[in-house]
Amino acid sequence: MKTLVLANQKGGVGKSALGTQLAYYLHAAGLRTLFVDLDHQQNSSKAILKSGRAVAPGY
Repeated sequence: MKTLVLANQKGGVGKSALGTQLAYYLHAAGLRTLFVDLDHQQNSSKAILKSGRAVAPGY
């Protein structure tokens, strides 16, 4: 299992946009992908769930 973390304390640098697009790309390439959105605004989670390409989050 490989792990990739996109992190930066500064906001607005593209972490959510890059992470969301990377998750879409990896999924389209046939790779099993787990995307974890730890941002309290949950912008990435909302975008992925809205697209209809995701399973609802679980705990």
